[in-house]
Amino acid sequence: MKLSALFFFALFCWASLAPAQTSVTYVGSTGETFTLYAYEGERTALLVDSTSYDPAILRRMLVQMDYFWQAFVEATGRQPTPHKTFNSKPTLAVLKTSNLGGAAVGYVGATGVEFGEGRFRDWYNNVVSASYDSDFLYAYEFGRNFWFFGGKLDSPELNDGQQDASRVFGGFVYAPSIFKWWARTGVSSQTYQWTETFYNHSEIAQVATNFVLDPGATYKEVFQNGAYFPMNQNQQGTGHIIQGLLIILQEEYGDLLTNRFWKEVAGLPAASTAAAVIDNYVVAASRAGATPKGSCQDIGQSSGRSPRARRKRWRREAKPLADPIWRRWVIQPLGAEVCCFKPSARRRPI
Repeated sequence: MKLSALFFFALFCWASLAPAQTSVTYVGSTGETFTLYAYEGERTALLVDSTSYDPAILRRMLVQMDYFWQAFVEATGRQPTPHKTFNSKPTLAVLKTSNLGGAAVGYVGATGVEFGEGRFRDWYNNVVSASYDSDFLYAYEFGRNFWFFGGKLDSPELNDGQQDASRVFGGFVYAPSIFKWWARTGVSSQTYQWTETFYNHSEIAQVATNFVLDPGATYKEVFQNGAYFPMNQNQQGTGHIIQGLLIILQEEYGDLLTNRFWKEVAGLPAASTAAAVIDNYVVAASRAGATPKGSCQDIGQSSGRSPRARRKRWRREAKPLADPIWRRWVIQPLGAEVCCFKPSARRRPI
């Protein structure tokens, strides 16, 4: 009896570590049909191209996928539209094809990520041999699944070659989720501060800080002309400035602001001009942070509204809380322009 009990306990443990594999037929974004093998996590599913992978390693990969998927759900407050699923769970499929169009692809606003077989093996080998998890391409592609905001936070007028509204999601959701994963898995900040992910994140925040501290950073130079470059490094475009400002807020006030921000963006109108994009950023972040009435009296100045209309709009849209997050952000009139979107100045080490 004891032996039988031990056997079933061992079997249970094995089953927990090795998710059941199921053969499935999968039609990829290339139009090709594949036979794949499905492994389920708690929230996501992995469809691999071979039965040769170690199930225990696949389980570890599924734990990562589950974590980032849930982190993105909590950040945005919603799920992508179901498209590619297995047992109602979003899938990451591994495809042996030369037609994928990149190392990996993700459906925008809908479930489904596809990896080329070679790129998947890179991730698999990282999980097998690396001292800590450092390959997060799957989470980056998940970010495409959660991109519901096209047309609201981007405009051709802001396209300086580096403006990509989805980068704001990267700085505001994707990178912080990586840092939390490292903390959760025991990776010290002394270790990951040398990674490219952390360096880029800090550098972009520094760009925003430099923008805040520069009195010559006018709205026209930064957001209309795209001519303002506060650093002689890579992360210096208009989009990086906006991203850096939101990074500062996220770091200071946490996940609640992140969740509120994306919910507010979802309810905003489409933006076709630079002025409308900046309005959407400021309105969404201000609502998320519950700006107290009157603290940002010139919101929307760039879009040509009358001062009275702008102030009325601001008072109508503000939702004060006991501890307003937006109180450190100010809008500074610069002649006929406005340098909108400025938080309190503080330097950040890189």
